[in-house]
Amino acid sequence: MSHNEDDLIKELKDLKSNAKINDTQKDKMKMALQKHAQKKKARSKAKHTFIWFTSAAAVLLCGILVYSMINQHQLTLPADEHPTEESQPGENDTQDSDDVTILDEEQNSEEDDADSGEEDVSPEEFKVDQVGTEEATIMNEGMQEEITLQKYRMDPYGITYSMPELLDKYAIEGKSVRHHDDKEYISISLHVVENNTIENISDNLNTEYREQYNDVDDVTETTDENPYEGLHQGGHNASSNEIFGYYVYQINNNVLVIEYEYIGDAGDGISARKPIFLDSIQ
Repeated sequence: MSHNEDDLIKELKDLKSNAKINDTQKDKMKMALQKHAQKKKARSKAKHTFIWFTSAAAVLLCGILVYSMINQHQLTLPADEHPTEESQPGENDTQDSDDVTILDEEQNSEEDDADSGEEDVSPEEFKVDQVGTEEATIMNEGMQEEITLQKYRMDPYGITYSMPELLDKYAIEGKSVRHHDDKEYISISLHVVENNTIENISDNLNTEYREQYNDVDDVTETTDENPYEGLHQGGHNASSNEIFGYYVYQINNNVLVIEYEYIGDAGDGISARKPIFLDSIQ
């Protein structure tokens, strides 16, 4: 309580105790009390207004500072740290794991295709048809011999070749065709490896032969009269008296692979007929 208020209260007590307060004095006292109350109310209102404006200014200033800090932080973040969408906990981990699995499966599938080189053509699409016959003369054991050739077409590759009538039996085995004689002493198989090279196929076959047999010849270039670049390798299995080998020819982006095997006693007959077969490949 202020000093003025104490004086007024004291004065009121004195007046009350004396019981001599007249109307004029009462009016003066009322006016003094009202003025004092108005001043106190005005001071209180001004004080509250000042406090409110001060608080509002502080809140506004804090808001500006916080907004400035957030905006500056976002501008300096790397692009990959700005979230683009909300996700549940663990959702991104699962999605990333699924993406990695899919990528791994696709990569493994591509590697398998590159290793095998065989794609696009299914066993159902692969076929070999006889499309004609022709006569030819060969030298067999120093004597001329007239033989009949069966002409074949391998689809969908459009490769044609003529096979001696001695090997007029044939069977489709997946994407390969195997020609053989009646007793199967002689066998010649053909298939196509897509999107590959003769060097790659020859390396694989050379490794396979040398792992299985002891007597294997070196790889040589072919000297046949067909229009394709080729490689050849042969060998002999002494334990079974078996002659074996392969020819590979580069036909555009694909490789025609020819593998043969025959019993040594049939060597004279097939040796005279094999060159005319290789020359006929188109």
